[in-house]
Amino acid sequence: MKQLLLIALFICVLPFAAPTLADQSFDSSQQGFTNDDKSGLLLSGGAVLYGATAVTEIDGNSENGLEIVVTGTDGRLYIVQSDGTVVREIDTPITSCNSFSSTNKILGSSAVGAIRGEGTPYIVTPQGGLGDKACKGGVVSYNARTGERHGFFNLRAFSRWADFWAFSYSVKSTPALMDTTGNGKMEICFGAWDRNVYLLKPAKKNFKRGWYYNAADTVWSSCSFANIDNSPKMEIIVGTDISQNNDLNPPTPNGGYVYALNPPGEDKGAGQVNRGRFSTGKFKKFKHHSFRGELNDWYTSFNQTIFSSPVVAELIADNPGKEIVVGSGCYFPESSEDKRGKWVKILSASDGSVLQTLNASACSESEPAVGDIDNDGELEVIQAGNGAKAAGDGNSRIEAWDVTDPDPIWSTVLNDAGSTGGYGAHYQSPVVGDINGDGHMEVIISHNRSVLIFKGDTGEALTCDSNSCGDKPRLRTGGSLSSTPSLADIDGDGDLEIIQAGSRNGGGALYVWTDLVDIFPQEETTGAHAAYSTEWSTWRGNAQRNGVYE
Repeated sequence: MKQLLLIALFICVLPFAAPTLADQSFDSSQQGFTNDDKSGLLLSGGAVLYGATAVTEIDGNSENGLEIVVTGTDGRLYIVQSDGTVVREIDTPITSCNSFSSTNKILGSSAVGAIRGEGTPYIVTPQGGLGDKACKGGVVSYNARTGERHGFFNLRAFSRWADFWAFSYSVKSTPALMDTTGNGKMEICFGAWDRNVYLLKPAKKNFKRGWYYNAADTVWSSCSFANIDNSPKMEIIVGTDISQNNDLNPPTPNGGYVYALNPPGEDKGAGQVNRGRFSTGKFKKFKHHSFRGELNDWYTSFNQTIFSSPVVAELIADNPGKEIVVGSGCYFPESSEDKRGKWVKILSASDGSVLQTLNASACSESEPAVGDIDNDGELEVIQAGNGAKAAGDGNSRIEAWDVTDPDPIWSTVLNDAGSTGGYGAHYQSPVVGDINGDGHMEVIISHNRSVLIFKGDTGEALTCDSNSCGDKPRLRTGGSLSSTPSLADIDGDGDLEIIQAGSRNGGGALYVWTDLVDIFPQEETTGAHAAYSTEWSTWRGNAQRNGVYE
């Protein structure tokens, strides 16, 4: 869509060359995640741009800790053990496409889950970067234990079969995994730049059944799920773009939508079959649903694109059912230096009505995080704000809200050793957890070359935020960061590690920090949470990437 130029420019100017790391003020790297006496485990391929790590149990052996899954921008997929051993490297289908650069083949994150219902974890990885239709985009799945490819949903092949025009075959959104029907198997939901939202059903081999919804514009947002009507099935919550089109009835303005899409099934109608140019073939069981058609339980329109991914949680006690919290994007008006969308919206999951508008410093593509950050037993909302001058006040920020008040309870400028970047919310998002075991929540986000940590209740920076660090530590990496960190006890010793993917010397790198209580002292009073617990531990909340707060 129209946003390509801005993001392509951002990718081109990322400073991947690493400075000397010998003088970094904080080095508590987990054993195995160092190279040449410097922090960061070097990966064999390209840098990690927006692809956040997924940390989960893969090999079935809890004694060796959790595994880390991450993808590089060159299309390579990695599985790394807790001791830094790279146990598997996989070149995904898009790796061999030379029409996209080595920094532009995978810009989303992988999901991990037992999609076939028999306990074996599978990795589902998006395919496609910024650009035209030269490469085969879509999603590819692998048996996480063997590395064997399970399936590849090829959007180029599908669009030709179904006979529709596609803007691009790229999938920037992160695939989301959820058992939407209660049969023990997980469906895969994702949005694509071919202007569709997809739900795939895994078979023993490949994806044999599913449907797609025509969103009439590119989809950057990832899917979430909610049961909005007490039926046996989950509905899909997703954001999309939309451009002005006065020929439609009713016409569409420039902006975006948040949808609740009702997966078709025997209790709610099978939908309309579209077999494209062929009456048989491998896609014959896929069903088509038209723009603003019968698949919608509801849709809510906004005057800005929805790049942000929705999160489903219980936020407002007196509203029946769950709520949806979502940010915006930063495009409309196209020619303006004052973009719309300086808000975070809270919607009712049951009907899509706007229950609260949280005033933000800037429009933001960042995903909201939720968590009880002030020990009051209620969930707060935390989001990063874009620092581009047209987006807001020119400062990248981290902000937190009590959902009963439109104004932030705190708003802190993102500063890494005195330097703040303009793209502080360019898809990296905050995570929330107790990193030092005192029962209080911290808020963690990547920015510039470091991972930054803030007190959850006040927003006070606990990491180096000025030109002179003093006694504040700096979780420094070897290159600019734009992916979301993860929090997990990867080595089974009872405390949390911070896991961050990024770059060093132009290539991919993984950073893991441990023994954080030695660097961030506990508060004198104990907080309300269990020691080393998490509220929102990773991008999209969990390794399945379904955006649901549990």
